[in-house]
Amino acid sequence: MIQDSQVEADLLDEAPPRFQTAEEYAYRNLRGLILTGQLPGGTRLNQDEMARRLQISRMPVRQAVLRLESEGLVVNRPNRGAVVTTLGPAAMLELFEMRSVLEGVALSLALPNIDGRGLEKIERRLDALERAQSNITRWIRLHDEFHGLLCHYARRPRLSAYVRRLRQSVAPYLRLYLSTEKMAEMPGFEHRGLIDAIRLGDPVAAERMMREHVMSAGHGVVEFVRMQDEQQQSGSSEG
Repeated sequence: MIQDSQVEADLLDEAPPRFQTAEEYAYRNLRGLILTGQLPGGTRLNQDEMARRLQISRMPVRQAVLRLESEGLVVNRPNRGAVVTTLGPAAMLELFEMRSVLEGVALSLALPNIDGRGLEKIERRLDALERAQSNITRWIRLHDEFHGLLCHYARRPRLSAYVRRLRQSVAPYLRLYLSTEKMAEMPGFEHRGLIDAIRLGDPVAAERMMREHVMSAGHGVVEFVRMQDEQQQSGSSEG
């Protein structure tokens, strides 16, 4: 499952903008490459090479990697150093289970704070999401923004931040899944039902709807990851 490749992705070669620290510059670059799948799970992060490519010293890169490790996107392995986190089916299922519970709670808390104008804003976000189905990169970004907006109305910043981290943890696998399946609004990712639940104004029903929504999508991604693992193991045994 773990690859033994060096960093081959196209890091930005430009100097960090003046308004960014070198650490923030390195962090944003590496995080973006991980979340978009350009640095896949199992990739060893050669910090000297990254520092050279980013034209900064090694220390900011080291600090950036530590931040990514705190977010669960990178792990430190004996004799290998920093490696992009690889998620198997069980870990993936756990992340979706956690997200379904927390995002369900967030939506139930959000309902009293969503007025007519708020609902219109949510519907506009959903319209934009549905129009982006042919562009996976844009769809994933708008999907994150849509769910982030729902969490925003809960007025629980720590809860919202943790749910966002859970979504980001599975983002590379979601991108690969959508690219392979050639569809964006796949079963379990329909969002109109959430709008209907908000209109009903029933927090219990809304929480249940969100939990079912997240887990329906999650089961598809988990099954995809399981099949990918089986294919890799089969290929390894044949080799």
